[in-house]
Amino acid sequence: MATIPILTMTPEPGGKLTTSWSPEAADLPALTVHRASGIKTGPHLLITGGVHGDEYEGPTAATQFFKALDPAKLAGTVTVLPVVNVAAWNARQRCTPVDQGNLNRSFPGHPEGTPTEKLAAAVFKIFVRPADAVIDLHSGGVAIMHLPMVGVPGTDDRAEAIVSSFDHRFYNWRMPDVTGVLSKEAHRAGKIAIGVEWGGGGLLDAEGVSALVAALARSLNALGMGDGGFNPTPLSGQSPLPPLAGDYQTSPADGIWRSEIELRMPVMAGQILGHLTDPLSGQSVEVKAERSGVVAALPHLAWMPKGEPLAYIG
Repeated sequence: MATIPILTMTPEPGGKLTTSWSPEAADLPALTVHRASGIKTGPHLLITGGVHGDEYEGPTAATQFFKALDPAKLAGTVTVLPVVNVAAWNARQRCTPVDQGNLNRSFPGHPEGTPTEKLAAAVFKIFVRPADAVIDLHSGGVAIMHLPMVGVPGTDDRAEAIVSSFDHRFYNWRMPDVTGVLSKEAHRAGKIAIGVEWGGGGLLDAEGVSALVAALARSLNALGMGDGGFNPTPLSGQSPLPPLAGDYQTSPADGIWRSEIELRMPVMAGQILGHLTDPLSGQSVEVKAERSGVVAALPHLAWMPKGEPLAYIG
């Protein structure tokens, strides 16, 4: 696919197109862009995946969703960026290879900054700012396994209907206030912004992909954009899952991780989560919970570097 100017990336009403777009940052490849225009006017929904290059449920679900989307049954515009950080995706790693920048800590970016900051600035200007709503799909990547979570980086009554479009396998999540996160900065820019997590470990969970596609389909209805031809099954009843908040706590040392807890377990502040052991020195570090809550993410890999996310307790 040839890279073409962004202004030409608008299909006729009732049409779809797939093209590519270059962020015009050195050493960074073009992004694949899917766009659908409904037969009626309506909101503009942006769906993003692959902000981190080692996450697979989001890109797969976003691609399947767009393939099945019928613009003849759509009001408004849907733009899908299945993989935002293509350089990281091609390298099968979390961060941008050229500068090791974490794209999801770099928004809204800087046009004169590092390659990662330039990518963030270009994506934010060209895709986030024109959108009315943004749904950003994530997983735990190679290193972390995440519970299904959907939430808003702040308070926004407009987002409630979209959050409710995710079924009862998803925990309702009050996202932490972290600068540079795509959904956080979109929220700050006045957009309806949703952050989503499902799975990780460098795996592809087929159940998660199906759940995400169904949730995206219901989100169209929630935004008043029609059903996109999906005719999704409505949800009923209240979720039995407790709401989550919290944040990550990081590894206090290098070592082999031995967990004493599991995903979904409630823990109390001060409770032992596990141990980090260095087989060369024989030293072992006891790791305790920094807060009370539900264990929402844990390491997938045995080796934990110091300072990396070790557990999400919400």
